[in-house]
Amino acid sequence: MKIKIPSMIFYGALKFLFYIVLPLFIISLLEIYFPIMEFSDAFVIGIIIIGVIGTILSVLTHTFKKDTVAHGYTKIIDSLYSAIFTFYIFGGFTVGDGFGNFGISTSLMGYAISARIGIQVIAYLTLISALINVGQHVFKTAELKKDKEYNITIKRKFRASKAFRVVGLVTSIILAGYIVSIPLSAINIRANLEGDGFDFDYDLGPDPFNFTDGDTVTMYLMFSIHNYGAWSIFDVRLDVDIMLPNSTRIGGSPDRDYNFLHYTSTTSENFSMSIDPVYVPYLVVTATDLLFELSFEGRYAQINLDADLTFTLPWENVTYIP
Repeated sequence: MKIKIPSMIFYGALKFLFYIVLPLFIISLLEIYFPIMEFSDAFVIGIIIIGVIGTILSVLTHTFKKDTVAHGYTKIIDSLYSAIFTFYIFGGFTVGDGFGNFGISTSLMGYAISARIGIQVIAYLTLISALINVGQHVFKTAELKKDKEYNITIKRKFRASKAFRVVGLVTSIILAGYIVSIPLSAINIRANLEGDGFDFDYDLGPDPFNFTDGDTVTMYLMFSIHNYGAWSIFDVRLDVDIMLPNSTRIGGSPDRDYNFLHYTSTTSENFSMSIDPVYVPYLVVTATDLLFELSFEGRYAQINLDADLTFTLPWENVTYIP
């Protein structure tokens, strides 16, 4: 067997770029330009280890002459390994609750943000695309070994290896278009607070000078969502807890559900939060800081987002004393 040194070097270098250089470059860009995103050292080390093994497999694959059974076997192994690698990149091997999830935790402009992005659908789609490629090499190797064609009949007869190749190519194009469409669509979403942000209503009750006769404080915000992107935002759930500095919960909102369809605007949505009547007399005569914990869940382009936003707003009693 003649060793094909140029092919080994060329394809080994390509796989090294694909397995190691490109992923680490993208991670570096994300951490530089989107500092709220952080990747664990274990994840990066995993990329390097899997990438080195994948590069070695690619080099071994191209030691054999093309269109031989030996080359076919190594291509099957190489394709399976590519499937494993892409599944790993998109969080497919994170066990339990963390499957396909990437976490973000940061502070930004006075807000403490903790979020989890679930890209399970991308993990599955990339795995399916890679396995279709495996199918191509399985049939091609079987044809070489048995010296016969294997065909698939769907209204007409197709050579199995070529059919898998075409389906794999189409699937890859669709997957690439789907992934590219997500950020391109997202930049066309606008969320706006109306007025001065959080506002309130104070009901004095029957006796304006008696703070314990049924006075109520209701806080609310008005917001608009302009979704001019190609993807709708489904199953949005919002709820807010309002707490004192000592973490005592004094009010909040029930869960509110929304759907923001693509190419539409949703304007002047009123999101209200009520204060527990027990704490109304305290707020009426006390200036303090209120801690707001906002929880958000939603689904965009089949990607799940679960975020918690924490911030503090001052509460001044002077305005509310009649």
